[in-house]
Amino acid sequence: MFDNTKPNVILLSDFGNQLYLEKTIGPYKIARQLRSAGFEVAVVHHLMTFTVTEIKHILKNLISDKTLFVGVNNFFYKKIVNYDTVELQYPDTHTIIPHGSEYNAEIKQVILDANPNCKLALGGPNASDIPIYSDFDYIILVMLRCLLLTWLGIYKTPL
Repeated sequence: MFDNTKPNVILLSDFGNQLYLEKTIGPYKIARQLRSAGFEVAVVHHLMTFTVTEIKHILKNLISDKTLFVGVNNFFYKKIVNYDTVELQYPDTHTIIPHGSEYNAEIKQVILDANPNCKLALGGPNASDIPIYSDFDYIILVMLRCLLLTWLGIYKTPL
């Protein structure tokens, strides 16, 4: 039985469309593979509909001593520049949440405060091992679900 209060993996995703709350399929495919391998996975979608404070609250409540990593695919992120006109722009490619890379340190600190052993991973088309991605502990440049299953199979031990 899924225990949403103690996920091993948390996947952050967003499509960045202010008119429709569409979901990208990638995080759910990854979540299915990981769940099939016995991991508890929570997918947090529609990040741009939350404030930074709300995202921090969600992470604080989801991350536990059982959480191995928070995964990010920010390819479809869009940043709301003006909430009154719902003006959107593409954020920096190295952002953890769609609100902008200026919140990276704050979000990473929330993750580490909740579990000092929890890692932050970036995957997807924007992932790269160049220096601007240094906020991430892991950059996944290969087929994600195969790598994650291998990596988690090796590291699935109590933290």
